[in-house]
Amino acid sequence: MIAIADSGSTKTLWLLSDGKGQEYSFKTIGFNPYFVTKEEVEHCISEAFPKEVDAKEITDVYFYGSGCSNCDNFAHLQSALATIFSKASINIYSDMLGTARAVLKHETGVAAILGTGSNSCFYDGAEITH
Repeated sequence: MIAIADSGSTKTLWLLSDGKGQEYSFKTIGFNPYFVTKEEVEHCISEAFPKEVDAKEITDVYFYGSGCSNCDNFAHLQSALATIFSKASINIYSDMLGTARAVLKHETGVAAILGTGSNSCFYDGAEITH
């Protein structure tokens, strides 16, 4: 089972999927690493995590978040996720990359976020180039 998170500074939307049609979703506060501690992340996920799922069943976590464009910023976030999802590979990416992947898939184009904060990028179908 995989976990995918879309996190802004205000809220995080989570999807758990086994890839065969069984899915669970839940919501937590936003986990911008500039504003939350490791303990807050662990507590919030533990409180909101679906009781029907064992976190040890998660094999991969894909976390797309605001404040996650610089890996120096999110060491405590990665540590918190690794504590909760102890058997999973933890992958943390910027919210901009998540937006580009969601909107453009493997196509070239411009993606934008219009929310609490706004941003845009040029995506080459694999990564952000500008």
